[in-house]
Amino acid sequence: MIPLQRLLPISPGDHRVERELVFVSEGLRRAGVTQLLVREKHLDRPALVRLLRALAPGLRLIVHAGCADGEALARGGGWGLHLPGSADVGAVRARFRGTLGYSAHSLEDAVYARDAGADYVLLAPVWRPGSKPADRRAELGVAAAARAQEAVGIPVFALGGLTPARAGECRAAGIYGAAAIGGVFCGETPEAVEAAARAFLTAQAAARPAQGRLV
Repeated sequence: MIPLQRLLPISPGDHRVERELVFVSEGLRRAGVTQLLVREKHLDRPALVRLLRALAPGLRLIVHAGCADGEALARGGGWGLHLPGSADVGAVRARFRGTLGYSAHSLEDAVYARDAGADYVLLAPVWRPGSKPADRRAELGVAAAARAQEAVGIPVFALGGLTPARAGECRAAGIYGAAAIGGVFCGETPEAVEAAARAFLTAQAAARPAQGRLV
């Protein structure tokens, strides 16, 4: 598996469907971001195929399994696949050879995903999600995310309420990376997305993890 970059943007999906994702994602490329988790569940298959083909030349894609024919499209395009918490990771791993991710909500979830063959996990919510103001799940916090990272070894991406400063805090705590929806896709132009992504990458690069704590 090609190593994952430490910032994993997640497309805004039905949070802000009026945005032109291909247009604003140019800002990711300008900032030096190399990957994108595509979570556009509102699109039908033909529209999703057009979107993936348009994004693919500049970004390494991971397709959410909840998208229309998500697994089949990921397999056919040679892209990664991300599974929801309800998925049978082992069953998917048996038939899918590409990068495989999983949405975890606890240390136990993360261990399950690792043991079943996932390559990385999204752990949420570390903070209250800015893109889901109605989400009332308890925040896990940085310490819990760091324990999960230490336990599983594979990359853990903190998700939920991530800002550049919090991404740096996670990096310093030994957590592999940060995933963000609204924190990156916070504007309607490539310039706004570029500035947000650069802020995340800069904060992560400036963090000083304790020796031996970083994957």
